Amino acid sequence: MNSAFRIKETLYTETSNNNVFALIPAGRTVPATWEQSFGTSAENQRSFDMHLLRGVSDNLRDNTSLGKWRIGGIPAAPIGEHRINVIIRVGTDGSVGLRANLNNQPLPVTLLTEAYPKIPLTFRVPSIPSDQ
Repeated sequence: MNSAFRIKETLYTETSNNNVFALIPAGRTVPATWEQSFGTSAENQRSFDMHLLRGVSDNLRDNTSLGKWRIGGIPAAPIGEHRINVIIRVGTDGSVGLRANLNNQPLPVTLLTEAYPKIPLTFRVPSIPSDQ
């Protein structure tokens, strides 16, 4: 019998107004990947922070923090000149990986918080045999 791993709870990122934005929905088969480009929002912006959470609520306080990361190495430039591509991947073991690049060149990503405890983000779903 085949089975698949699925994400238990939605993976969110914190937005500037203390809300959350869903990146990868609960129930999605893993491995799962989310990718988005962000423009710089300040003159000569050199880095930005990304807070990842898991949970079931659109309210920031109702979810569990997985950690805060800083994406750095952005060259000084006018607002919006750079587009930073961020890739988040959830593996079958529940691990979360975050990468970022600018013009296909990797940017340094630093974990700002203590490493989060190993919280299982995935669960195994048995396949349902067909009646055929």
